[in-house]
Amino acid sequence: MSIADIILQKVPFPTHLDSEEIRASVAEAIRQRAFYSARMACKSYLEQLQRICAAFARGDINGADARRRAQSVLDGLGLSDPSSYRMVDPGSMQRLNLILKTQRAMAASVARLDGQSPAILDQWPAWRLERYGSRAAPRQDWMARWTAAGQSVGWEGASRREMVALKSSPIWRALGKGTGGFRDALGNPYPPFAYGSGLSWTDVTREEAVRLGLLGEDAPVTPPPRQSLSPTEEEIADAAFGLRPFSTLNKKCPDCGRFVGKPQHDCKGGSKGKAPHLTPEKKKQILQGYKGKCHQKEAVDLLNEGLSIKDNTGKGVRFDRFVRDHYEKGMRRKDNQPKPENLELLPMAIYAVRHGKCMLKFPKGTTPDYLNPPKGTQQVYSLPYGKERMLVYVYADSGKVSGWHTEK
Repeated sequence: MSIADIILQKVPFPTHLDSEEIRASVAEAIRQRAFYSARMACKSYLEQLQRICAAFARGDINGADARRRAQSVLDGLGLSDPSSYRMVDPGSMQRLNLILKTQRAMAASVARLDGQSPAILDQWPAWRLERYGSRAAPRQDWMARWTAAGQSVGWEGASRREMVALKSSPIWRALGKGTGGFRDALGNPYPPFAYGSGLSWTDVTREEAVRLGLLGEDAPVTPPPRQSLSPTEEEIADAAFGLRPFSTLNKKCPDCGRFVGKPQHDCKGGSKGKAPHLTPEKKKQILQGYKGKCHQKEAVDLLNEGLSIKDNTGKGVRFDRFVRDHYEKGMRRKDNQPKPENLELLPMAIYAVRHGKCMLKFPKGTTPDYLNPPKGTQQVYSLPYGKERMLVYVYADSGKVSGWHTEK
């Protein structure tokens, strides 16, 4: 089976979870058989991205063409942010490159596993893990990873001195799981074992395996576990992830906004009132901005979609998941504590951008230059709000909202 066919065998798996949550919550067998991208809940995009990855693996298109096609799909779905270069943004070059190369490398490894005939195994019963692709900053901890994985399986079929093991050794699964606390592992028992890794397998002869003490001279060779990548839609949708099914884990509570499969979901329901459906009329009302609050779920829905508005000078300002993460997960906060209640002030933040006064806030240690502000400069929109004042912070270079709050 070709590498492209292996990629196309997978079932698109939309999810709101990030990479760490996926590894912690999604069963390994499902991760290997699903086509997913962290925090990408749009199935239509995943289906088209899967076809793009397959075309790239076949050699029908190069990396630049593949990225352009993916970005075009994101533009059509309203999910792109061409000004962003961060890995969390689906259209960033760095993220798309990682997806394309990782999918191709994983499919190539699965193809190699499928091609292990008895004759091949008898002649080359082991693999050596070594570098194939150069990296600007290669990981220096592979031997530490190897040692942790080997110790966890009692060095069954694996060398302590070199990164060589029988093709059937459980060390490959342990390495893919990140045994030893390595959080960048992909969870697969085949290369790449970690995001962006340039290491892969080289066949090792029987003579070398015997020399390393992995195999007797005339000992039979156990084939590696086969990798099935043909799950059904029902398997993906209903498989148990940890203790809870996907249909529960991957949805948010309408009352508190948290994933209902997460341990911290302990609300009793209705504490903030039943979450309303975001009607077109309410969406239009929030986009215009007003002095008041909306429901947290309404704000999250809008920020997930991403929305761009203009201030009273015509300058573009973008509200999106960047600020949602800031308040829902505490990301980029100095105290690292979530503050989801601030999401309710989204209509007021939009109103402040549309009608408030704007000033520049410069990074510490820089000289103010209003004609050419230094990188990191923020625009601060200010507007009276009752006895308080609403302040909205926007990065001047990208026009992205980083947060807002009220102060007396």
